[in-house]
Amino acid sequence: ILSGSSRSLSHQYSNDSDGHLNMVSYADADKKESAQQNYFLRLLKLNAPEWPYIVMGVVGSILSGIVLPTFALMMGNLIEVFFSSNYATMEKKTKEFSFIFIGTGIYCVIAYLIHHYFFSVMGEALTTRIRKMMLAGTNCFKFLFG
Repeated sequence: ILSGSSRSLSHQYSNDSDGHLNMVSYADADKKESAQQNYFLRLLKLNAPEWPYIVMGVVGSILSGIVLPTFALMMGNLIEVFFSSNYATMEKKTKEFSFIFIGTGIYCVIAYLIHHYFFSVMGEALTTRIRKMMLAGTNCFKFLFG
């Protein structure tokens, strides 16, 4: 029942010609119509006016996906600096990596901002469109008071 099933817990029984008691199942008859199979395609069609936001959101996602491998490569190279025997080289490389990390952090903020902003605008427009459709469907009812 918690899984959204529409099956009944009661059963009906009938006697056959031999006098045996048989359980009659109406499980197939009791099933409600399931949701349409193409609901995802309908949502995509509803979201069609926001295709530029979708494209920019995907670009932001790709940019965001580059961040973690970049950090991993930089950390690997940074560890290599600590094995240097020359102190001046170590100090120079450490300063270089600190600026690279700051730049990558700024890049990360911009990439995540693009990603989240455009997908949130797209999602908000879709939600507003669906709510308007639902409200239009409920406004056709007439309410009588009195």
